[in-house]
Amino acid sequence: RARRAAGQRPSAAMVTVKLGQALAAAAAATLAMCCSPAAAAGSEAGAVQAAELLAQADNDAAFLSTLRDHELLQGQPRACEGGVDGSLLGSAMQRGFFDSVLELIRTCAERGVKVDTGVHQSANSMRRRISEVTALLQNTNAAQTVVAPAFEWAQSGDSVFVGVKFAHKLDAPACIDVVDENVEIKKQVVKLQATCKGKNKRFSLELELLEAIDPSQSSWAMASVGRGTLTLVKADAPAKWERLLKSSSDKPRNM
Repeated sequence: RARRAAGQRPSAAMVTVKLGQALAAAAAATLAMCCSPAAAAGSEAGAVQAAELLAQADNDAAFLSTLRDHELLQGQPRACEGGVDGSLLGSAMQRGFFDSVLELIRTCAERGVKVDTGVHQSANSMRRRISEVTALLQNTNAAQTVVAPAFEWAQSGDSVFVGVKFAHKLDAPACIDVVDENVEIKKQVVKLQATCKGKNKRFSLELELLEAIDPSQSSWAMASVGRGTLTLVKADAPAKWERLLKSSSDKPRNM
């Protein structure tokens, strides 16, 4: 001021000194505001408060409104880092509060705070669980394919033997994990059902026999992988059957 009153201009050296002093003072003020123990404590308090608000919120709109009321979407960068972190955003995503998550991410981005790690982890976890649910629904709702298993037969004087392969034809690969077998043997009708585990495929075979058998003496047994054998004891033995089935015209394609 004295130099200005005397009509003298300040020297370049004096300007540099004054500018340096001003910058140093500003840096010290910023450091005290953002990085002091009090600021850190405020950030931790903000994190606790935000988590409590999330736990109390009934829906997305209520949570976002509460955050605004408590000014957690305003203030200093450290408040965003402490009060709105990846963990909080992940928890909000798990509850379906996506409008709040988007608003919080925009707010933190404006303050230069990165919260992407927690968000990505939660998103990946949710994708995996959604994929599990979708796959289960597809398997549950898909129409189960019903297939007549391939079979061949032979006979002796007192029995008929039906070899069943759990495949749509004899030269095709058999199902290696057959479950829920259900066999019904009557005097002149044999029914067999089973499921190929994991393939959404069910096998069903019904045979109306040419002659009568003795159900009490007949049996079913699983043989090698994907195969089983019906042993049908003839009611009138010894005897030779001309064919296996009662109908001579409706011969199954897979016999």
